[in-house]
Amino acid sequence: MTDIRALHKPVSRPDATTIAYGIGHAGAGASVWNPVAESVGESVEIRALRLPARENRITTPAHPSVDQAAAEIARVVTDDAKEHGKPALVIGSCSGVLLALAALDIMGDAPFVRASVFLRPPTEEQMGHTDAARVTSLDLPSLNEWLRKHQLTPAAVLDNDTMFKFFEPVVRADFAMVHGYRYRGRVLPYPTYVIPTADAWLTAATNVVREDAGIAGDPLTEHPHELAGAITEIAEALHD
Repeated sequence: MTDIRALHKPVSRPDATTIAYGIGHAGAGASVWNPVAESVGESVEIRALRLPARENRITTPAHPSVDQAAAEIARVVTDDAKEHGKPALVIGSCSGVLLALAALDIMGDAPFVRASVFLRPPTEEQMGHTDAARVTSLDLPSLNEWLRKHQLTPAAVLDNDTMFKFFEPVVRADFAMVHGYRYRGRVLPYPTYVIPTADAWLTAATNVVREDAGIAGDPLTEHPHELAGAITEIAEALHD
């Protein structure tokens, strides 16, 4: 049974022609998508996936593997899409790209999925550095330094001691979940848009039609208004 708390709808747009599902970075809750949801055009509605162990699902145990998290995401998105019947985008940010890929593979040739958008996808090198056993044993300052060095968590979280301490448990759980994961599914058939660039492993797994290096830094947390504009443009192109 789908947990209704797993889908967050920051701004309702009943007249939207496209639904965009957002999957955040390690440690993020669904509310990280709020600024984007407020800024997208009227033709788009953002609906954010909320995984266990955060926000109002904080007492629900975290998923131990990417496959289990992806299965929940696929179920939530599919059930929701059956209700609204509109074309959809699936957007993943940083480690959320791995969850999005796995969920899209599970959904197969779902007719409602028209494109995927991946923000700051991890590189092969970054994924190789994600040693769960070592990362989960680091003390708080060392963990902060490690995440900063490998650019795997937004600076807005790392620079705020109170916020970082709050997110620490779920950050550790999320990195343990993605440890050693490599996407082994099919090549996604629909267009994939990447901000800023795609590493070779992602290019091989998707149909990348555009890379956009015009938004520097972390699009989701540092440039939500610019990201909203890019999402609106991509969504509207689906109807041309």
